[in-house]
Amino acid sequence: MYVLHSFRVSSGTVSPGEDNQAGATYRHRWQVDFVGTSQLIYVDLSNNNINGLVENHGSTNISTLKNLRVLKLDDNNLESGHISVSDLTSLRTLTLSDASLNEFSFPLYQGANQLTMSALDLSCNKLTGLIPPELGELEHIHSFNLSYNNLKGPIPGSFSNLKKIESLDFSFNNLSGNIPSQLVELNTLEIFNVSYNNLTGRVPVSRQFGDFDESNYRGNPGLFGFPGSDLHNQTQALPPSSHIKDGDGDHDKTFIEDFLWSFGMSCATIFLATIAILHINPRWRQACFDFVDWYILWWLPMSWRSLY
Repeated sequence: MYVLHSFRVSSGTVSPGEDNQAGATYRHRWQVDFVGTSQLIYVDLSNNNINGLVENHGSTNISTLKNLRVLKLDDNNLESGHISVSDLTSLRTLTLSDASLNEFSFPLYQGANQLTMSALDLSCNKLTGLIPPELGELEHIHSFNLSYNNLKGPIPGSFSNLKKIESLDFSFNNLSGNIPSQLVELNTLEIFNVSYNNLTGRVPVSRQFGDFDESNYRGNPGLFGFPGSDLHNQTQALPPSSHIKDGDGDHDKTFIEDFLWSFGMSCATIFLATIAILHINPRWRQACFDFVDWYILWWLPMSWRSLY
């Protein structure tokens, strides 16, 4: 007798083999009946056209899978459908990337099981509004992805409670305000991306934040003081007395222009005066021609011989 641990209906295809012997069936509107599958630890329903709800159905719904550790519902059309995961006491990883979700309408952060969840992916959806501060209660989470949504408002300071977080991605949203200074207390954080939002203020540079690349903050015109950037280093190094006074640059530019203009006029005056003198005085003109002839007949051949 086989004990089923994995169930996958991905890309609209049912995996062959023992999976089909478990009595799992799927009906209209993707109502999934998990009969005889209480030992499942991995369910993948990604890349289908699940529309609306992953429905509850008495004793056969997904909430009966008490041993389930991984649930993948990526690339579907769930929209605002409620997903009952509050009873999945062993759930560690929930991925809902590109699932067409448009609000936090499901009990995502409620229930004791979410306190031990280690990975949550809600990227590439249509989530709007503020980030719920309650998400900061996911004390055991290691990876959290909210990128590519339409979230607005500040990053909740409660995220400083995610003491085990390693990857935190808020990129490509409409978040505003400062980056909470409390986040520097996340000693396990290795990946932090807030690029392409509307954040403002100075970027934290203490502890692990000093190692994050400037690319993690790009697309936020109001942010400054990036770690390792030339602008940041110059700002810190310049003493108060070294500020450039207004107008110094314009003064230098004007001086150079005046010098070039006067030098050109002087050269033109000397050239025209020489031509005028040679034209008026025949003796000087003849002496000039004799000097040119002498140079051509005597010094020029000697110069060529010295080269060869």
